[in-house]
Amino acid sequence: MNLSVKKLELTRIPFASRSNYLAFVADMPKDEFGVEGETIYLTFTYGMSSGITRWDIIKVEPIYNGQVLPYTYTATPSLLVIESTRGNIEICFEGKDNVLFRTTAEGLGIHFSLKFMPHELFLDRLDGTVYTSLKNIGEFLFENPGGKLEHNGMWIGPMMQSRPCYVNYLPGPSGRVEGYIHHAQSGVNRPGKLAPFDECVSKTKKDFEEFCKIYDFDVSEKYQEAKMLAIYAIWQCYIIVPLGDFPANVMYMMRVGMLVRAMGWHTTYQAVAAAGNIDQAIEYLYSNTPFMDEYGQIPDGLNDTFSDMHCTKPPFQGFAWEYLEKRYGPDKITKAHCEKLFEPMKRWVNWWRTFRDIDGNGIIDYVHADESGWDDSSIFSKGMPIETPDSSAFLILMLEMLSKMARKLGRDNEADAYMADAKKMLDDLIKIFWNGEKFVCRMVGTHEVIDFESIAMYQPIILGKRLPQEIIDKIAAKLEDPASFFSEKDGGLYSESQKSPYFSIGTAFMMGRMLAPVQFMMALGLYNAGKKDLALKIARAFCDWTMEKGLTVMEVEIPESEKDPLSIVPQSFVPGCGWISWSGAIFLSLARLLKEAA
Repeated sequence: MNLSVKKLELTRIPFASRSNYLAFVADMPKDEFGVEGETIYLTFTYGMSSGITRWDIIKVEPIYNGQVLPYTYTATPSLLVIESTRGNIEICFEGKDNVLFRTTAEGLGIHFSLKFMPHELFLDRLDGTVYTSLKNIGEFLFENPGGKLEHNGMWIGPMMQSRPCYVNYLPGPSGRVEGYIHHAQSGVNRPGKLAPFDECVSKTKKDFEEFCKIYDFDVSEKYQEAKMLAIYAIWQCYIIVPLGDFPANVMYMMRVGMLVRAMGWHTTYQAVAAAGNIDQAIEYLYSNTPFMDEYGQIPDGLNDTFSDMHCTKPPFQGFAWEYLEKRYGPDKITKAHCEKLFEPMKRWVNWWRTFRDIDGNGIIDYVHADESGWDDSSIFSKGMPIETPDSSAFLILMLEMLSKMARKLGRDNEADAYMADAKKMLDDLIKIFWNGEKFVCRMVGTHEVIDFESIAMYQPIILGKRLPQEIIDKIAAKLEDPASFFSEKDGGLYSESQKSPYFSIGTAFMMGRMLAPVQFMMALGLYNAGKKDLALKIARAFCDWTMEKGLTVMEVEIPESEKDPLSIVPQSFVPGCGWISWSGAIFLSLARLLKEAA
């Protein structure tokens, strides 16, 4: 598995920059003889609430004497090079909405291919430029200054759209091409003076190198290249040039695909991974809070076109806060940090306690499975709403976080009240959900017990040594059992016990698959609980699995016998979305744990 930023695999992760909304991915189509060959596409980072986005917007190929040439490519964080026998095409980003192209050999040109949906337009502007207007994406302007531009664009009346067409950038008097594509949401015009190509490459390279300093910690030598790729996965998803009027920078899960959005609980994973820079870690925790609704709900996911408020994600920020405190000591978390986070986190906790405690008994409920992060877990098999031990564990850490911030802000009465609430919730968690052998869930109102073998039942281990030793020991024993949850070869802990009738790695998301966030929670929770050997065993299994599979959040190679046409898990993926920022943060956190423990 190639995990190097010196040769990015664009079928799995895009060539992209955090300061530009355009990106490049590679598909692996088969030709008429069944031979696979990678094809490069210019794409655009945008998200739809439906999750459906287009990625194959503009195909890019080398052309020489009217013939499209076969090619290979090399991509780094700052430069994409398409390599042919007649020379290379070099590609970089300029500003937030331009891509620059140049060729390195005389006679070599660039061939762009486009296809259209009804009412989409390709137009020659008769001023040396052409442009296309695409639904939900915007407009692209093509220009090849100093060279020739030719196309075969044509409107098809009966189909009410432009026909599939090409645009060629061909050399002028210099024998080479230096052109650009400019994007705008509407009313596209020439972008004005563009920065020189080499200057743009240097600027992007420097930005990535500066971003790497946030993650200035050691990992084992065998994980070093994967560490750099994980940082790249995070960097290109940390959107600092949103299209809309955004009050904060946000971390998208991916740049292309069905989840081009900042998820409600990913900020915690990112904050832990960025623990080498406490200011950035606090900024990650804050980033989604400006998008709260009037009552304090954080969106399930958001981007610059929508905020998804149909549900939310777990209140996980207290876990990151405790991690930062243990790493730096409480004095490194400043009053300014607390002033930034206290009010939004207070509103966030109040939302859970007000709107997710339906029967008013002080126990937090889930009314939508996505709110747990484990969308189709077996714990939801009897319906909704339910009371779960993991939701209480999350709130306990949040209440303690609020108590500590309030104390630092001089609000001692609030600090005492929040800590008392946390202690009561911990007592209730054990009294209500622990049956002597394991945690269980129960239905709201009837209190019917829900006893399945989901990993969610063991999630209270994130509370560490707050739990009685007997509970810690029994959780650890069950998790380490290779007949139940642990599998070294499959990357750590299954999301459902192998003994469960629901166990499957093919028909669902959370019914057995190895999931990166499960390894994160359970390894760090066990480590805090004193079960360090097991924690490191899980972390090592996951990191080694990542070296084999890449920065994926879960295993995507489904055995034919397990495939299900009704599965909620996509069984094919959009090019460029396999390796994502979520998995990058988890790998960094666990690889760092392994090194420090060693």
